[in-house]
Amino acid sequence: MTYGGDGVIGFKFSEVQKEHLSLSHTGYSMPASQRLAISAAHLGKKLSVTHRKNIAKATSKTWIVVFPGGTERRIVNLKEFCHSYE
Repeated sequence: MTYGGDGVIGFKFSEVQKEHLSLSHTGYSMPASQRLAISAAHLGKKLSVTHRKNIAKATSKTWIVVFPGGTERRIVNLKEFCHSYE
């Protein structure tokens, strides 16, 4: 156990725990009032440039780009890559 807010960095759920969580959330639909409350809580929040880049990196796909010379390169953020090679 940890004190409130400490978190459990590095904790991994077992396959049994994952299955139990999956089953317990099956069929759950978040009420519209709850979605609106979450949305309202985030309105006006300003994210730092670093934070926005980290979000973009975490949500972007991985691409393998083959250059005309035959070399391959693994790209994590295709939009950023395209902007740097214009």
